[in-house]
Amino acid sequence: MHLPWILEVCCTQHELPLRVTLDQQVQNIVITQSLHKICGTLDDQPGTEHCLTIELHGKTHRHTQLDSQGNITQDRLIQVSRFGIDGLDFTRLLHTDALYQHDCNGTAPPVQEQFFGTMGCNGLVTVRFCSPVYLTLLKLSQG
Repeated sequence: MHLPWILEVCCTQHELPLRVTLDQQVQNIVITQSLHKICGTLDDQPGTEHCLTIELHGKTHRHTQLDSQGNITQDRLIQVSRFGIDGLDFTRLLHTDALYQHDCNGTAPPVQEQFFGTMGCNGLVTVRFCSPVYLTLLKLSQG
């Protein structure tokens, strides 16, 4: 059975390029300040493992403005507001299980940290889950 999925994202200022992949379905999009709804379908056969990746790429130092003390005064960020499957909200899965890998756009050693919904550096958010997705939702509601 194939189920529809949706990922809702926006950019805090102007635009940034984003690549979203779910089970080898790749979508390259330029995200603006408007809410973008990225959609697809996934195969919900029991035992199927799924991998959602959200990749911010193309952000440069010009996208971040600093004051004379080096404090960030303006920055372009990607905000992920919702992840849904078959009309159900799976956003909590991103906040509990997703990992964000980045290197502060080349200014720091690579790190892997919990994802809280905002991407400020070129990098990759990855979350894995299994079918049937309703069991994943049940585990989320119990955790």
